[in-house]
Amino acid sequence: MDPKVMSTIAGEIARTLQAEGNVRTVFGEPVMLDSHKIIPVSAVLIDIGGGGAYSAPPASGDKGLVSRVKRMIPTGVGGGFAMDVRVVPVGYLREDDGRVEFCPIALPVEILASKKH
Repeated sequence: MDPKVMSTIAGEIARTLQAEGNVRTVFGEPVMLDSHKIIPVSAVLIDIGGGGAYSAPPASGDKGLVSRVKRMIPTGVGGGFAMDVRVVPVGYLREDDGRVEFCPIALPVEILASKKH
């Protein structure tokens, strides 16, 4: 693959992770609830995938069934890339008299597994 294309893809991944997967995304702004300070906590889930293929024409001297089939298939190069970033709430930090406690929240498995909510 062209190094410029790889550099562009790597740059886009870095920008997305910086924008979506930073500390402010994982730990939200503190909120006062009664006399307790509450800090929301999230998980950043990242799915990355890609692939490609190359199809070469048969050698000019090739004869036979395989060669005839290869001539029917278009030749060329193809590829693709996808990235999905999701932020899912997992709990909160609760401060009480100088002690900090993590309080998890129950989430249905469907929310963690789904691509769209």
